[in-house]
Amino acid sequence: MWRPAPDSWSVAECLEYLNATARAYLPFLDEAIAEAIRKGWYRPGPCRYNLIGRLSVYLLEPPPRLRTRAPEVFEPQPTRGR
Repeated sequence: MWRPAPDSWSVAECLEYLNATARAYLPFLDEAIAEAIRKGWYRPGPCRYNLIGRLSVYLLEPPPRLRTRAPEVFEPQPTRGR
């Protein structure tokens, strides 16, 4: 639970954030993929990003050029022993 800075997350908190977002978003992504397959929109790769996709990759790939706060629902909860 060690934090490198008071306003940053520990490794455990980062992992919990990734798990929480996966639990929330994966069902929607699975359904979107299934819908694309049903409608015939799904194609095997490789795919090409459009302008917004390329911009998103540029801004978010390491090192991140754009940082935002996590939605409050996904922020790690305080635990005992801190």
